[in-house]
Amino acid sequence: MMKLRTLLVSFSLIVTSILVAQEPGALSCTDDIKSVVAQVGKDVVFCGTPSGIKTVTKPDANHIYFNFGGVYPDNTFTVVIWGSVSGAEHELLEERFKGKELLIKGTVKLYKDKPQIEVQHMENIQVK
Repeated sequence: MMKLRTLLVSFSLIVTSILVAQEPGALSCTDDIKSVVAQVGKDVVFCGTPSGIKTVTKPDANHIYFNFGGVYPDNTFTVVIWGSVSGAEHELLEERFKGKELLIKGTVKLYKDKPQIEVQHMENIQVK
């Protein structure tokens, strides 16, 4: 009876380890811009340093653009953070992220035929 119990516990631990290792939310980080561009509609984790950052502050809309793979309008893709996501941090983001390697998690979408990631939560963009 003890051997059967040990066997069942061991089996449960192995199955749990396999399931956790294959968790759909576990994404690997890529620094290949072409790879990100090719994944429209998919969740990615991108790591890279922005080629340029533009902060827009208006009474009716705040947002910040991180351009990768060149300076706008010749960039390869863009990451945007809307003011509704950044909140009070909006004014500090350019200084916080400028010149730093970032880890950005999000879904690649097309905007005017150019790939972009819209950051949905501030936790989805971090200094690497």
